[in-house]
Amino acid sequence: MEGKTNRSLDPAIEWAQKKYLSKDLFWGSPDLALREVRNAILLIVSDLIKHTNQEIPVDLKPIAPLRKIRNIMETEISVDGILIPENGGFTIKVRENIHPFKKRFAIAHEMGHTFFFNIEVDPPRREFAFQDSNYWVQEEFACRIAREILVPSFSVCSLIASEKLLPSISGLRYLSALYQVSYDVLRFRLVNDLPLWDCVIFESAFSEGRFLTKGCNISKGKSHKEFIMPKIISRDDVFQELYCILLASLKQNKINDTVQIQNRKYHVETLLLDRTRQSVLTILS
Repeated sequence: MEGKTNRSLDPAIEWAQKKYLSKDLFWGSPDLALREVRNAILLIVSDLIKHTNQEIPVDLKPIAPLRKIRNIMETEISVDGILIPENGGFTIKVRENIHPFKKRFAIAHEMGHTFFFNIEVDPPRREFAFQDSNYWVQEEFACRIAREILVPSFSVCSLIASEKLLPSISGLRYLSALYQVSYDVLRFRLVNDLPLWDCVIFESAFSEGRFLTKGCNISKGKSHKEFIMPKIISRDDVFQELYCILLASLKQNKINDTVQIQNRKYHVETLLLDRTRQSVLTILS
């Protein structure tokens, strides 16, 4: 029975459970194992931030050697970042022609991947069946770790409380400049991870007379879990009022208004993110 239950865990999580929790405490509950491994790793990340006496924005350079990262190189690559294990530790390669905030996230993301290596051996190595592991398991962990590094819990929780920052475009702008991260990172951090903002935040792109919204670009707060965001918003559907607000944002850059959606009245703020791509960020609260 024990072997059967173990196989329900992704190999990366099973290895991390033994590495960071010392013993198999959660064989009967893969979800619990996943949560406890995440909590254990995030606690280590928090300690790294505090150990390096960080101020805001977080400086990634002092953290790098603590994860055996020897070099961080900007170069021409086809992806945002690559982690390369080698003698002495790791090299991180990051794409040179991307926004500075995106570079910071790419570096922090690759730092996150080091938690699935044994860094106590040289060169660092994975000690699980990598080919049997679900790609997205480690990717989601790396993204979560990156957000913890760049927007530390102890910092942002205190800041939101002390400055009474409510869901708003101005709040996102302020936090983005302060932590040197994208709105996308903040959306996940403030709504999904902690959560600190109880609202709906999503990004939509205008194409062929319709607004398209991918599921991965939607974050819903605790009292908005039943909110159903369609992938397509057109002029003639039940979201017509929201459609008109989004459309106006393409010309006016930002909107601050109210809207009726699914028998609920929302305060709505929008921001035109990219005129070329015609993408709009929306906050409903």
